[in-house]
Amino acid sequence: MPRTPAEKALAEIWASVLNLDRVGVLDSFFDLGGDSIMAIQVISRARRAGLDLTLTRFLDSPTIAGLAVGGTDRVEVRAEQGAVSGDVPLIPIEQWFFEHVEVDEHHWNQSVMLQLRQRLDPEALGNALRAVVSHHDALRLRYRREEDGWRQWNAEAEESEVLVRLELADLDEQACSQRIEKTAAELQTSLDLEKGPLIRVALFDPGPARAQRLLVILHHLAVDGLSWRLFFEDLQTTYASVVELSQASRGLGGEAGAGAALPPKTSSYKQWADCLVEHAQSEELLQELDYWRRVVTAGQAPFPIDLDAGPNLEGSGCGGWFAMSEDETRLLLRDAPAAFGVHVNDVLLTALTRAFVAWTGGRSLLVDVVVHGREDLFPEIDVSRTMGWFTTIHPEHLDLGAASHAADQVARVKATRDRIPNHGIGYGLLRYLCDDPAVRSELASLPTGDVLFSYVGQFEQVVGAGSLFNVAREHAGDPRSPRAMRSHLIEVGSLVVGGRLRFTLIFSEHVHRRETAERLIQELVSSLRELAAGAAEGGEGTLDGALQGARPIEIQWRDFGPTQVFGGM
Repeated sequence: MPRTPAEKALAEIWASVLNLDRVGVLDSFFDLGGDSIMAIQVISRARRAGLDLTLTRFLDSPTIAGLAVGGTDRVEVRAEQGAVSGDVPLIPIEQWFFEHVEVDEHHWNQSVMLQLRQRLDPEALGNALRAVVSHHDALRLRYRREEDGWRQWNAEAEESEVLVRLELADLDEQACSQRIEKTAAELQTSLDLEKGPLIRVALFDPGPARAQRLLVILHHLAVDGLSWRLFFEDLQTTYASVVELSQASRGLGGEAGAGAALPPKTSSYKQWADCLVEHAQSEELLQELDYWRRVVTAGQAPFPIDLDAGPNLEGSGCGGWFAMSEDETRLLLRDAPAAFGVHVNDVLLTALTRAFVAWTGGRSLLVDVVVHGREDLFPEIDVSRTMGWFTTIHPEHLDLGAASHAADQVARVKATRDRIPNHGIGYGLLRYLCDDPAVRSELASLPTGDVLFSYVGQFEQVVGAGSLFNVAREHAGDPRSPRAMRSHLIEVGSLVVGGRLRFTLIFSEHVHRRETAERLIQELVSSLRELAAGAAEGGEGTLDGALQGARPIEIQWRDFGPTQVFGGM
């Protein structure tokens, strides 16, 4: 149990982020089901409590006892507390976006449809949204196509109203759901990159006897997996503050000035982008070039193609999603990393590689992997509470070799991934920001993976029991234009919702048949279950029947590209 004030503070933060009743000071954060995105959340909350942590230190010493000892000689963080405005360099993921999306750039969103656990006051919600948009500069980004490429800048203020309200009390249940989905589809196309806003929120009110729905749409240029957590955390905090102040002003028992203010801003997206541009010219980064050459030219068995029925468009996308059981999820996210001595992504990428080599008949997979991108590169920059699209995408060549046992395969994947410099951020910096055109040209000409993989972690804090929100049954609308080209043949996204690890496999019906996708999904499920069983056998205790005779996975199909809940990047 915690012994010092620092250990007690960290234990409370860990328990909150990990959704656990308590943690021990010698428990490994990652053995408890933590991941790198959750580690960033811990770091942010720890700094607000006066504990100075870094992600590098967290990864090296992921226990409360280790983190609570001593401090770090960090340079004072640069963070502008006022509204940031002016030009912002495009970082690699944004240049990747404009390179791949050449039509309807305004319609490439992430979104979620939520059911509210308590009724929200529309006026208070509008005020809270205005405060959050003012606080997070990325929500006021603007873009314009010019002669020499795309320009990005921060607007000083958001002039557009971001909240839409619909009263639906006069409609029955079916008609209400249909109206919600129709409006959601229309709002998905309503964002404007040049004039704003990059965010649209709709409050659907079907009357006091039925739960309200809240649709949140954010253009992907303004959001990533961690940013969603920040957005909902700040929206709930600000909404509660606005309601308390309103009650106080009306003499309804609230305390004047009550309610928590938003935490101080961390370094801005503009500061991060400026530092990336400078780092991209360093000699240190150029040393990575040979590594990336070897990765993308290693080769793999070609993917079987079923059809040649048209281009690989978003409109041809079909998504099949499934969820592992809670017991399987616990084994994969907590027991397997501990049993194999690896991180969660090592386990999931081993399962993915096993599934694809079973399909192709090879032994390796070249896969583009999505990472949070908020690396400890600059001591004076802290982006742990900064909204924006920080994601990096880099290639990984995962070769299972002759290994046949699950533990040996996980070990091979871990060894390969351990050699990746700085978690892969250098690939995009060299590919898009290096001043040497020969370097940019060479990387642009090299092969890329046909598979995109992402694990965006646990969203229990957003849709868990202590939240205002739960996932609604209504469809949030297509978040991407059907005319846009897809960047990969197959996208595999994963996250945890409701205590269950959920996967979505997206493919083009112009290229592959649904039977092929179903075979891939079943191979993935088989691989995941074998790794979970291996973890159970290598750890203490038994499976308690969780995997023996496990039910066949139920696959649900949707004829649209991205997953409905938050998106995959």
